[in-house]
Amino acid sequence: MFGIQHSRCYTEYGLKRTGCVGCPFSKHINEEIAIIEKYEPDLYKAAVNIFGKSYEYTAKYRAFVKEMKAREKENKKRQNASDEQ
Repeated sequence: MFGIQHSRCYTEYGLKRTGCVGCPFSKHINEEIAIIEKYEPDLYKAAVNIFGKSYEYTAKYRAFVKEMKAREKENKKRQNASDEQ
């Protein structure tokens, strides 16, 4: 009706997602951004222009979560070791 087509990211490159292109909250954002950059550089530039700071924040947040989980695991090990004594 309006001549709107899906991005080739869906139809040719195999991305499966809902939401905006390059959404910084996507579980697989790094893989998606790499594919978009390779096949649709203008779309990549637009996504980075819009979401660039969010990508940085998301990366830092995920690193923080990983660190906290490692600390929690280590604390549980210590607690179990002290409980066994």
